[in-house]
Amino acid sequence: MKLGFQLVAEAPMGNNQNWVQLGLPDQHTCISLVSWWPNKKLEMTPGSLHGIMFDSDNIEEDTLKMRINGIETAKIDNTPWGKYTHFTDPDGNILILHQNP
Repeated sequence: MKLGFQLVAEAPMGNNQNWVQLGLPDQHTCISLVSWWPNKKLEMTPGSLHGIMFDSDNIEEDTLKMRINGIETAKIDNTPWGKYTHFTDPDGNILILHQNP
């Protein structure tokens, strides 16, 4: 995967549905991906997620690595709250990279 995620778990849920967990090496946080969601009021269709944020110690270096791996990122914004950029995954979800000031 271009962002460096590794498969942590994959579990069949019946009816051709899977639960997939991805994580980054040496990190404790995982992202779960599903093609279904049991609560229709909270349905999460591909491309509907905005604002998942990843922290960075060096946003310029991380952004360069992403671009080398073919991930297009927005211009880095330098704000009083830190530096930010964003990128879109293949499903259209918007993900944010943030570095503290």
